[in-house]
Amino acid sequence: MTPIHRAPAGASRHALVGPLLAAAGAAGGLVTIALVDPSKGGPYLRCPLHSLTGYWCPGCGMTRATHHLLTGDPVAALGSNVMLPVFAALMIGGWVAWWRTVQGRPVPGWPSRAPTWSWVAIVTAMIVFAVLRNLPVGPFAALAP
Repeated sequence: MTPIHRAPAGASRHALVGPLLAAAGAAGGLVTIALVDPSKGGPYLRCPLHSLTGYWCPGCGMTRATHHLLTGDPVAALGSNVMLPVFAALMIGGWVAWWRTVQGRPVPGWPSRAPTWSWVAIVTAMIVFAVLRNLPVGPFAALAP
């Protein structure tokens, strides 16, 4: 049986500050992304890998995908980056696990109880996606952001 991770008894309220600040920062970032279209510029950083090599990483186009999703266009969001649901699930799941840990509550079991092959499949899918979106042929060129 997998142990349930809990915060020590009597965990400080100060422990809640980290997840709350992260949530507030994420909310501010999401508002900015919703209001300022990344395809038209804005305060967004460029991907270091793409800037240095010209190759698209699995996360390239994620800001545009998030903008499309937040403005009600899920098809365009997937067109900018089909990995958006995977990244979003991992980010939200990680934050929920963090939040529950600092509250001293049981952490959701999916990360620790998920079979190893599922994590290997996610990483493999990201690598294959990164390779395919950099091929300048046929249908694969459409995977570029």
